[in-house]
Amino acid sequence: SEPRQQNGHSDPRAQLEQTIDQLLTKIWEIMVQLNEYDSENKWAVSRSLTDLVACFEDVNTLQEKLQHIKVPMKVIEFIDEGRNPDIFMADYVEEVMQENQAVKVKNEAIQWEI
Repeated sequence: SEPRQQNGHSDPRAQLEQTIDQLLTKIWEIMVQLNEYDSENKWAVSRSLTDLVACFEDVNTLQEKLQHIKVPMKVIEFIDEGRNPDIFMADYVEEVMQENQAVKVKNEAIQWEI
Protein backbone atom coordinates (compact mmCIF):
# COMPACT_ATOMS: atom_id res chain seq x y z
CA SER A 1 0.00 0.00 0.00
CA GLU A 2 1.08 3.57 -0.70
CA PRO A 3 2.17 5.75 2.21
CA ARG A 4 -0.30 8.49 3.07
CA GLN A 5 0.29 11.94 1.66
CA GLN A 6 0.73 15.03 3.80
CA ASN A 7 0.84 18.42 2.07
CA GLY A 8 1.76 16.76 -1.23
CA HIS A 9 4.66 14.82 0.33
CA SER A 10 4.80 11.26 1.54
CA ASP A 11 4.19 11.00 5.27
CA PRO A 12 7.41 9.79 6.98
CA ARG A 13 5.40 8.29 9.85
CA ALA A 14 3.33 6.21 7.43
CA GLN A 15 6.52 5.18 5.64
CA LEU A 16 8.04 4.14 8.96
CA GLU A 17 4.96 2.08 9.85
CA GLN A 18 5.11 0.37 6.46
CA THR A 19 8.84 -0.29 6.81
CA ILE A 20 8.38 -1.76 10.30
CA ASP A 21 5.67 -4.05 8.90
CA GLN A 22 8.15 -5.17 6.22
CA LEU A 23 10.81 -5.64 8.88
CA LEU A 24 8.55 -7.89 10.94
CA THR A 25 7.62 -9.88 7.82
CA LYS A 26 11.32 -10.37 6.99
CA ILE A 27 12.06 -11.54 10.53
CA TRP A 28 9.23 -14.06 10.27
CA GLU A 29 10.50 -15.29 6.90
CA ILE A 30 14.00 -15.75 8.31
CA MET A 31 12.65 -17.68 11.31
CA VAL A 32 10.78 -20.03 8.97
CA GLN A 33 13.80 -20.41 6.68
CA LEU A 34 16.13 -21.16 9.60
CA ASN A 35 13.67 -23.67 11.02
CA GLU A 36 13.75 -25.53 7.70
CA TYR A 37 17.42 -24.79 7.00
CA ASP A 38 19.50 -26.98 4.75
CA SER A 39 22.31 -26.27 2.30
CA GLU A 40 19.83 -25.83 -0.57
CA ASN A 41 18.15 -22.76 0.92
CA LYS A 42 21.28 -20.97 2.18
CA TRP A 43 20.97 -18.43 -0.66
CA ALA A 44 17.37 -17.69 0.27
CA VAL A 45 18.44 -17.10 3.88
CA SER A 46 21.29 -14.90 2.71
CA ARG A 47 18.92 -12.85 0.54
CA SER A 48 16.42 -12.50 3.38
CA LEU A 49 19.17 -11.31 5.73
CA THR A 50 20.26 -8.74 3.13
CA ASP A 51 16.65 -7.56 2.84
CA LEU A 52 16.44 -7.37 6.65
CA VAL A 53 19.53 -5.15 6.78
CA ALA A 54 17.99 -2.91 4.10
CA CYS A 55 14.83 -2.60 6.23
CA PHE A 56 16.91 -1.57 9.23
CA GLU A 57 18.69 1.01 7.08
CA ASP A 58 15.31 2.36 5.94
CA VAL A 59 14.15 2.60 9.56
CA ASN A 60 17.33 4.50 10.44
CA THR A 61 16.83 6.93 7.54
CA LEU A 62 13.16 7.50 8.37
CA GLN A 63 13.80 8.04 12.07
CA GLU A 64 15.94 11.04 11.16
CA LYS A 65 12.87 12.59 9.51
CA LEU A 66 10.82 12.01 12.66
CA GLN A 67 13.19 13.39 15.28
CA HIS A 68 10.86 16.34 15.88
CA ILE A 69 8.26 13.99 17.36
CA LYS A 70 8.62 13.75 21.12
CA VAL A 71 7.10 10.77 22.93
CA PRO A 72 6.35 11.31 26.62
CA MET A 73 8.08 8.91 29.01
CA LYS A 74 4.65 7.93 30.39
CA VAL A 75 3.76 6.49 26.97
CA ILE A 76 7.05 4.61 26.69
CA GLU A 77 6.61 3.18 30.19
CA PHE A 78 3.04 2.20 29.30
CA ILE A 79 4.30 0.30 26.23
CA ASP A 80 7.18 -1.27 28.21
CA GLU A 81 4.56 -2.68 30.57
CA GLY A 82 3.03 -4.45 27.56
CA ARG A 83 0.00 -2.20 27.46
CA ASN A 84 -1.65 -0.76 24.37
CA PRO A 85 -0.72 2.91 23.72
CA ASP A 86 -4.17 3.47 22.21
CA ILE A 87 -5.65 2.82 25.66
CA PHE A 88 -3.24 5.39 27.10
CA MET A 89 -4.46 7.94 24.55
CA ALA A 90 -8.12 7.16 25.21
CA ASP A 91 -7.57 7.58 28.97
CA TYR A 92 -5.63 10.79 28.39
CA VAL A 93 -8.32 12.26 26.14
CA GLU A 94 -10.99 11.38 28.71
CA GLU A 95 -8.93 13.01 31.49
CA VAL A 96 -8.43 16.18 29.42
CA MET A 97 -12.15 16.34 28.63
CA GLN A 98 -13.00 16.05 32.33
CA GLU A 99 -10.52 18.80 33.21
CA ASN A 100 -11.90 20.94 30.38
CA GLN A 101 -15.42 20.47 31.70
CA ALA A 102 -14.31 21.42 35.23
CA VAL A 103 -12.63 24.59 33.94
CA LYS A 104 -15.73 25.44 31.92
CA VAL A 105 -17.92 25.12 35.02
CA LYS A 106 -15.51 27.32 37.02
CA ASN A 107 -15.50 29.96 34.25
CA GLU A 108 -19.31 29.97 34.15
CA ALA A 109 -19.42 30.34 37.95
CA ILE A 110 -16.98 33.26 37.79
CA GLN A 111 -19.02 34.95 35.05
CA TRP A 112 -22.17 34.69 37.20
CA GLU A 113 -20.38 36.31 40.14
CA ILE A 114 -19.16 39.26 38.05
